[in-house]
Parts: sequence; C-alpha cells; structure tokens
Amino acid sequence: MRKLFPVISMFVFVLMAAALFVAAPAEAAAKQYAFVMPNATHGFMAAAIQSARDSLERLGVNYPDIEHRLLTAADSSEMSNQVATLINERVDTIVIWPHNGDDMRSAAQDAIDAGIKLVVFDRQIPDIDPISVVDMDNFAYGAFLARALNDYFKDRLDAGEKIQILEIRGDNSTASTHRVDGVMETKHENIEVVQSVVTEWQRARGLEFMESFLTNNSVEDIEAIDAIISFDGEPTAGAYDAILNYNGPASLENLKIFPSLCSFADQVRLIGEMYDRSNILHPLGFVNPGCTVYGVQVGFDVASGKEVPKEVKIGYIEVNNSNYLDFLAILGD
Repeated sequence: MRKLFPVISMFVFVLMAAALFVAAPAEAAAKQYAFVMPNATHGFMAAAIQSARDSLERLGVNYPDIEHRLLTAADSSEMSNQVATLINERVDTIVIWPHNGDDMRSAAQDAIDAGIKLVVFDRQIPDIDPISVVDMDNFAYGAFLARALNDYFKDRLDAGEKIQILEIRGDNSTASTHRVDGVMETKHENIEVVQSVVTEWQRARGLEFMESFLTNNSVEDIEAIDAIISFDGEPTAGAYDAILNYNGPASLENLKIFPSLCSFADQVRLIGEMYDRSNILHPLGFVNPGCTVYGVQVGFDVASGKEVPKEVKIGYIEVNNSNYLDFLAILGD
C-alpha cells in the first residue's frame, strides 16, 4: 500500500493542478477598435489618413488594453466588405468615415445589430442610431460661402439686382449635400446658381469645368458671372488656373469674388494671388485635415466605456485679405 502512495499522491496533485488551471480566470482579451475611412483620392483625404494614423498611435498609448487599426477603402462596396469582416471578428468599436452615407446604411446597421459600438465621422449615414456622430459642420461651411456673397453684393442685392454665380461641388456625399443646403438656405434669393458641377474634390476636374465653361458659353454669358463658390481648395485652384490661362474674347473683370473652403497653406496663398493678379477677393473657410483626431479620440473613449456626446461639430476658421498673412505665419509657411 505504501508503494502506491507516491503514485496516488502524484495523481491527486495532477488532478488538483488541472482543476486550478481550468478554474483560473483567463486573461481578458484586448478590445478591438477599427477606424475605417476612404482612401486618398485628393490632398485633404491623404492628409486626413495620415492624421488618423498618427492619432491612433499617439493616443493609443493611453489605452494599452485597446488594439487599434486603420482601414481605408476605394469605394462603398469595399468599405461594406471591411465592415462585414469586422463584424465577423467581433470587434468592439468602429469609427466609420463613409464614402457615401446612403450606400453604407445597411452595413452600419448590421454592425449596430451585432452589438458593435458605432461612431460615424463627417459624412452622415441616414436612418441609423450610432453612439456618436463626429461631424464636420458642412452646413455651416456652405452658409459661410453664401454669407460671403450676401455681404459683398449687399448693395446690389438690396437694389433688387440678380447675382449670377457658378458652384463647384465636391462629390455626392452628405459632406457636399449639406454644404449645398447651407448655401441654398443662407444665400439671398436674388443670387442665382447658373451652373453647378461635381468635381470629386479634384483640381483637374475644377480646371476642366472652368475651361469648358469659358470655351462653350457666349461672351455675354461669361461676362454675366459675378462670382464662383467652391466646396474645396483643390478644385478652386484648378478653376483659377483656367481663369489665368484664358485668352478668349470675353472679359472676366465682372468676376469679383471666389469664396471657398481650404485646408493647406498653398490654398491660403491664393487669397493674395487672386487679388493681386485678377482683382478677385478670395475669402476662405479653413478646415484642418488634422481634425480627424476628434473622431479617433471619440472612438477610444467609446471603446473604453466612457460616455461621449451624441454629436460633435467641427467648425472652421475664416481667413481673408485682412488676416491671411498672419494665418500663413501661424501655419509656419
């Protein structure tokens, strides 16, 4: 019997160790957080992607229990597939910057139904209830453009004159449609949008649009244009390139103001260039692509269980002929 004791004792020890191993609480798995956004089709988005990448790394050190990743997509279809994969991986939190909100509604709702905490950045998604919407205040951006026209043409508008303008849009996302809403609800009723174009935020498309307008319209129609508004600095620069290169029969002296939005120093410098070379005022609403950090931070807050605002609006800085040199100095340019 004594000979069996060591064997039985070892057997009991193994059983106890196994029981303890099973009973011991497993180390909690890290939470998963994904930031999903469009790929770089223009300068603002390229800078925003870099801002998101840098912000995830910089802020991530404060959340060691949260694993984070950045995904970019070429279109809504690819983005929907990415969201489906994230759902299958049971991530905790997704911040999504959709290509187009309407196209992403189904995928976003699937994520919510799966129990994922969803934050929507910039381009809103209709008919869903995310944890938070961190929104560039696109309506306010459009209203800024319209107020610039209202103020500049106040005397003519008060006298009942019609003001004819061209409108250069970005794309068909809610970022653009909300800017359109801001323009239309703020502009004076006598300001008439003669022609509007979607440029996909591209400088080349702005150039193409303006060249086409100057080539294919009569002298009378060209000279009737009082102003241009643009939803982004890149197509603005393209349209201005076409103006500088124009050598047709029409005079462009009636074109007096070109309100736009911008994100970079070279676009701010156009304020002085337009006025000095073409006598065109160029007031700007400056929106820094680094604002992506707000969406990144809200995502970390949500993933860590903090309460966040239901809605966050990202504003703009007005830059004009009176302050653009000081602003360039602040930008370090």
